[in-house]
Amino acid sequence: MPPSRGVLKIRFNQDHGCFAVAKEGGAQIFNVEPLAEKTHLDYAICGGLGHVEMLERSNLVAVVGGGQSPKFPDRNVLIWDDVNRKFVYEYGFPSSVLSVRMRRDKLVVVLSEEIHIFSFPHSSKLLKTIETSPNPKGLCELCTSADCQLMALPGPHKGTVRMVDLLSTEAPEKAFTETICSVHQHELSCLAIDQQGALLASTSIKGTLIRIHSTQTRQLLVELRRGVDMANIYCLNFSLDSNFLCCCSDKGTVHVYAVKDQSLNKKSSCLYGWIAVQVQL
Repeated sequence: MPPSRGVLKIRFNQDHGCFAVAKEGGAQIFNVEPLAEKTHLDYAICGGLGHVEMLERSNLVAVVGGGQSPKFPDRNVLIWDDVNRKFVYEYGFPSSVLSVRMRRDKLVVVLSEEIHIFSFPHSSKLLKTIETSPNPKGLCELCTSADCQLMALPGPHKGTVRMVDLLSTEAPEKAFTETICSVHQHELSCLAIDQQGALLASTSIKGTLIRIHSTQTRQLLVELRRGVDMANIYCLNFSLDSNFLCCCSDKGTVHVYAVKDQSLNKKSSCLYGWIAVQVQL
């Protein structure tokens, strides 16, 4: 029996139409609208899971062992084929996997001081290993648009972001293309890229400001204030049209900001209606 139903991680898929829940007792995947379970991985199949990452709405799901009773080590990434109900790939690493990101042609695995980029899912092979500065949170975000292969990760200096063109990693013998953008004075706590790959949102460990930069010019476009007290911001997400940005923190609050029409941010939250739905796990 699983030790508990404790939730260890929740991740949306790339179009935000589904979300995956990694638990002490396996994993569940839900459709957002209408809210309904699409599939699940039983504890007997995978044990406890620390990470679950969907590939859009496909049958492929990446999982990493975690929790009190994992079946697989947290140094391995396994790919589950939900149509054939079996694991089809397994990737091993020298240290714990801190996060996994996927797009239609790439699998990215984040370790504390390395990022491994694989072609995926056909003829999957290692394309490039990038050494990074210490990244204990496993921060890394991808643009999943077919027209933009941008990857963002913490830069070499405090408060900086590296933006890597993943297309340039497909030639292993050549240097990859990257730019560095200074975004905060303190260490980073969270990153997000919009669907078009044009906007980069970031927060620092101070947790009071959210800054949005252009990925093309590296210019600061928008600065949003979450509050005056320090907070641990653990989630940022752009809406599909990039008009809004959502922020969650350990203060037990969710903030939704207008990115383009910032006059909306001056209106009271009581003007907006909210619908909360409880999910049985």
